[in-house]
Amino acid sequence: MVNPVRRLWAVALIAAACLPSVFAAQASAQTAPNIRVGIYVGSSVLSAVTLAPAGPSQNVVYAAGSALTDLPGQSYVRALGYRDLVSQTQDLATGQTAVAALAAGGHPAYLEQTPLGVYDVFSGPYATATAAQAAASATSATAVYGPYGVLIPGQATLAEAETLVAPYWQSGVPAYPILLAQGGWGVLVGQYASAAAAQAELQAVVAQVPAATAYQPSGSELMVQVPSGAVSFLVQSQAGFSASGDGGVVGVLGTAYRGSLTFALEGTKLEVVNTLPLEQYLYGVVPSEMPASWAQAALEAQAVASRTYALYQMQHAAPGSLFDVYGSTLSQAYGGYAAEQPSSSAAVDATANTIMTYQGQPIDAVFEADSGGATENSENVWSAALPYLRGVDELPGYQPTTWSITLTATKIASLVLAWSGVAIGDLEQMVLQGTSQTFSGRPLSVLFQGTQGQYTVYKDSIRGLLHLPSTLFTVTTDAEVTVEGAGGQVTLPSLAGGVAEGASGTAQLPSEVTAQGANNLQATYPLTAASYILNGRGNGHGVGMSQDGAEYMAEQGMSYQAILSHYYTGVSFSSDN
Repeated sequence: MVNPVRRLWAVALIAAACLPSVFAAQASAQTAPNIRVGIYVGSSVLSAVTLAPAGPSQNVVYAAGSALTDLPGQSYVRALGYRDLVSQTQDLATGQTAVAALAAGGHPAYLEQTPLGVYDVFSGPYATATAAQAAASATSATAVYGPYGVLIPGQATLAEAETLVAPYWQSGVPAYPILLAQGGWGVLVGQYASAAAAQAELQAVVAQVPAATAYQPSGSELMVQVPSGAVSFLVQSQAGFSASGDGGVVGVLGTAYRGSLTFALEGTKLEVVNTLPLEQYLYGVVPSEMPASWAQAALEAQAVASRTYALYQMQHAAPGSLFDVYGSTLSQAYGGYAAEQPSSSAAVDATANTIMTYQGQPIDAVFEADSGGATENSENVWSAALPYLRGVDELPGYQPTTWSITLTATKIASLVLAWSGVAIGDLEQMVLQGTSQTFSGRPLSVLFQGTQGQYTVYKDSIRGLLHLPSTLFTVTTDAEVTVEGAGGQVTLPSLAGGVAEGASGTAQLPSEVTAQGANNLQATYPLTAASYILNGRGNGHGVGMSQDGAEYMAEQGMSYQAILSHYYTGVSFSSDN
């Protein structure tokens, strides 16, 4: 989860209660709990967010208690922060070229069109004045702007604030309408990097407007721009700023979402969280997790599993968390309104509000793409032994996905180093351990023995270290050899450490051994493995429902209840959530 101390500001994109869409929710979805989905978080934070009408919407309607303005096309939201004025031009193409040059040099940059028709080329935003000043030296910026200035409060509407802006621009001082956290509008005059730098401006403005005060920035001011680069207004983080598509759907960076969007600032980067009713969320999950063309019972099983998983995550979210689930396979895939399909939405509606419970509580209904033929007990993949996540075999006739990956000894040693920081030297052997102790034959650990040390990786981390589809696999090497003696055949992982015995005595084996058999057939074996061949089955962690297995069961005529009861031991079904 994200850091709970991040500054939150409510920028809600509020959907209409009833969407004019073929995917309209049943009445049960209207009373479903809301879920918060992190769609741009962690490593996916954004420098700016592009908003646009989508689906049945024609406009983006911005509001803060009452309508402010309708924007028919794109608009952009970014942090105000600190920024460097690099250049100015009256030619749009010249400004765009300057922005591209800054970006190519590793500097965040954008254009702002002033009310005087001039295009200001800015580098930024930066989180601190120090960072902006350091960047200004590299970009030869002419000025460093910041969020300090003079606030003229008391305007009731955006239009009223806009009438006060023009005279300041004409006198050479930037000024913007700003939506205030305490309600109403003001005008922010000046863009200074410090409170001290704003003092002279304060004295000049107070002489004309006695109500003016020094503006103390919160560090989370936002800027809303239209495609021309003109700034529509600024907004304080606590102002209850909202926007919605007039048809109930808004596009964010080209993807349409139902419900609302809230944003958090991580420095000057934006995180985006989609908040919407749980049932509507599932409309975008089921077709993202499972092909909408699959059997209806499989889609219904996915709907119930995804609903249960989501509700479990909502109930176990850490206090202060920004979101309940990721909008990716870190939790479960989510494509928003843009991913919805009639068949998968029908599966959600057919199972509305239905979840799986164990002893009266929602279960952690994890699932994977393909079990490989058998699922596994939860404690053999992670740590907790959950009574409803027990290993089971797939039905007879099920054909799992198979795969084969060849890794050199050098590659494996580099993967161990990258994962653990342990340098094992040249890999001598790779040993799967604990396969006889698990239900499906997955290893509990893998030992990597090298010339300079060893490292052991455990359970599902095996998959991460080696970049494998699953942990259900066996290992052979190019040094493996089968020898036959009095007791029968024995397969050795290699001949390393072996000796040869002849008429003159014994000797250490050389770097490779050539064996000769009948008809002068020869085979050469390296003494130490250079390559490891990993042959496996399945795709995913192997716990809970196998999606491919669910489709196979549905094709055999089984219901979603039968499918889920097979994969989740001892569960009950409840629609009273």
